[in-house]
Amino acid sequence: MVSNIRLFETIYLEDFQSGLSWITILRKGKNFHAVFHGLDIARVAAMDEADI
Repeated sequence: MVSNIRLFETIYLEDFQSGLSWITILRKGKNFHAVFHGLDIARVAAMDEADI
């Protein structure tokens, strides 16, 4: 069974990859984890326009 965190990670990687090479996206992994609060889904869901 896939965890919610793994599913979230797959979704955002697919979304950001659109039109870019996978290696470019994968090299930015630490940055994605930072802006998505360490993949804390509850914190991401609570983000507002100021966070974006």
